[in-house]
Amino acid sequence: MNTLIRNDIRRNVKTIIIASLLISFLVFGSMFFYSAVRDSFSYLEGFFQETMLKNIFVAFGINPSSLQSILGFYATYSSMWVVLIGSIFFSYFAYDLIANEEKNGVSEYLITRPLLRSDIYKGKLLVLISSILLFMIILSIFGFSALEMQKKFSPHEINMKIMNVEIKDSFIANSASMSSLLNLDEDDFGDFVNQLILREYESNKDEMPMDLDNEQIGRWIDTLTFNPEQVMIELKENPEYFMREFEVEGMPVEEFVLEVEKTVAEYSLMKEIFISEDVIIEFFDIYPEFFLNKIISDNIINEANRILGIDLVALKLFEKYNINDFFILHINMFLGIFICSILSFVYGAVRYAKKSSSQHVMIAILALYFIYNISGISEKSAFLSKLTPFGYVNLEVTSVNYSISLITLIGITVGTSLVVFICSKLYDKKDFL
Repeated sequence: MNTLIRNDIRRNVKTIIIASLLISFLVFGSMFFYSAVRDSFSYLEGFFQETMLKNIFVAFGINPSSLQSILGFYATYSSMWVVLIGSIFFSYFAYDLIANEEKNGVSEYLITRPLLRSDIYKGKLLVLISSILLFMIILSIFGFSALEMQKKFSPHEINMKIMNVEIKDSFIANSASMSSLLNLDEDDFGDFVNQLILREYESNKDEMPMDLDNEQIGRWIDTLTFNPEQVMIELKENPEYFMREFEVEGMPVEEFVLEVEKTVAEYSLMKEIFISEDVIIEFFDIYPEFFLNKIISDNIINEANRILGIDLVALKLFEKYNINDFFILHINMFLGIFICSILSFVYGAVRYAKKSSSQHVMIAILALYFIYNISGISEKSAFLSKLTPFGYVNLEVTSVNYSISLITLIGITVGTSLVVFICSKLYDKKDFL
C-alpha cells in the first residue's frame, strides 16, 4: 500500500504543484485591483444598487458591500478562482486517480499485485486528501502574502469578538472626552437611528407577516432609513392601515396612536441626548459598532487611544483583517473542494471507467455551481443551494459572527464518511475484467 501511495504521489505531485501555483497566482494577482476598487467604490455604489445588476452580482456570489473590506475582496475573488476552478480541477483529478488504471486498460496489473482492493481504495483516497491539503497550504501562503502587501490600502475593521467589559468601561469612564472627540451632530443621529432600524429589520424580518407586500415593506424601510419622522407622521394619520398590514390585534386605535406619540417623544429625547456629552453613557452599550466605525471613518484612532488609555489596535479591536477569519475562510473553501472531489472519487470507484467520464464530472460540477448561483436570486430559490456542495461553504467573511457551523461540519464529516464507506464495498465487488 505504501508503494502504491508513493507511486501515485510521484506521478501527480508536479501536476498538483503547478495547478496550485497557477490558481494561487490568479488570486494573488487579483488582489492588486483592491486599491482601485476601494478608491472608486463611492462611484460604483449607485451602479451596484440597480436591481438587475444587483441580481447578477448575487447570482455570481458577489456581495458588493464586502468589496470595501480587504478580506471580503479576497473572499469574493477566491470564491471564483479557488472554489470553482479548484473544485473542477480536483474533481477531475479525483476521478482520474481512482479510475486511471481501469480507463487505460491496465487495471489487471493492480489486482494481480499482493494488495487488497480496500488498500488500493484507501491509498488513493489518502493521496487525494493530501493533494487538496497541499493545494490549500500553497494558496494560504500566497493569500496571506497578498493581504499583507495590500493591507496598507485597507481601512481598519472592527473585531467585535474582542469587545469586553474593560474596553466598554474605558469608553463609559471617558464619556465626556470621547463625546467631544466624536463631535456628533443631528446627521450622525440620523445615521445611528437608520442603522438600528435596518439591524432590527434584518433580525426580525422572518417573523413579519408573510402576506405583506414586499414593495410596500421596501418603501417603508427606505423611508425609515432616510426620514424616520415622516414615518411617524404617517402612522398617526392612518393608524388603521398600519394596524391591519402589520396584524396588530387586540389594541384599540386610540392606544396605538398614543404608542406612536410616545415613540415620537422618545425619539426627540434621544436626539437631544445624542448630541450631548452623555451620548457614550446612554448609547454606547446599545450599538457600540456605530461609535467604533465613527472613530475609524474620522481617522481619530490615535486620539481615542490617548483618551481611553488603551491601544485599540494592539488589542485587535481595530485591525486591517482578522487572521482567524482568514483561516476559517480557507477551511470553508477546503470543505467545498473536498465534497466535490469525494463525490467524483466515489463516482469513479463504482462506475465502469470510460474516456469521456472525466468530462462528465467537470460538466456536473459546472452545473452544480450554476444551480448554486441562481439559488441566490430570490428567497424562493434559496433552497436550491443546499442541493449542491457549494451551498455548505460559508464565504460571508465580513459577517460579524463569521465561523464554521458545527452542525454543517458534522454533517459533512458523517455524510462523506458514509458515502466513502458504502462505495468502498461496491469497489471491492467491482468486476475490472
